[in-house]
Order: sequence, then C-alpha cells, then structure tokens
Amino acid sequence: MEVMCAACGSSQVRKFDAEANIHFPGHGGLAQPSVFVFPKFAICLNCGLMKSTLTETELRMLRVGPRSANHTAAA
Repeated sequence: MEVMCAACGSSQVRKFDAEANIHFPGHGGLAQPSVFVFPKFAICLNCGLMKSTLTETELRMLRVGPRSANHTAAA
C-alpha cells in the first residue's frame, strides 16, 4: 500500500529506522538522564514532512520520567 504525504500529497514517502536521544524540557531536564529510543520514521522526500512512531515501552519511559523509568527498567 502506497503512503501519501499528509502535507503535500506526494507518494514519495519512505520509511526509515532511526535512533534518538530525547532530553526532557527546561533547565532541569538537562540534569536528568535522557531517554534513548529507536523510532520508525516516515519521511516525505518531496516536502520533508516527518512522522515518527515509538514503542509502548518508549512512551512509558517518557510518561513517567527518566529516573522512574530507569528504576523500573532495572527492576
């Protein structure tokens, strides 16, 4: 099934695997551990619109925060 870009309607959308290091916002976020994730990207090669998807585990780590997430992951 061909994916169409939501912004420009192009069919030039390709899927990519990636890795990202997400930092929490604000000055306090810089002192907290970041969350390393492996999102899937769908990128329009015509206009550059990019959409990404995270796993439920990665979303949970972002919801609860790095200290709680790291503690949960170690348990």
